[in-house]
Amino acid sequence: MEQARIATADALAQALAPITKSIEDLRAAQYQQQGEKSSKVETGSDSRDAIMLESARIQASQARMQMVALVIAAVVLAIGLYTALHK
Repeated sequence: MEQARIATADALAQALAPITKSIEDLRAAQYQQQGEKSSKVETGSDSRDAIMLESARIQASQARMQMVALVIAAVVLAIGLYTALHK
């Protein structure tokens, strides 16, 4: 009975050895990929900051253009009212 248990345990260990090795390899690859992702995130944050800064500049520029357009529209409206009332 003991010999059968030992033989079964050895056979099971031999059968599981490739699976265990594959799991260890997968874990190592996963840890490596996580390390690569975290380094990419650090680099990505620099480019993300640059994009956010450029976006803020664009929004400020658009706000200035809208203000200029509003002033022009007010001047045109004032001229129109002036000419309409002084005919």
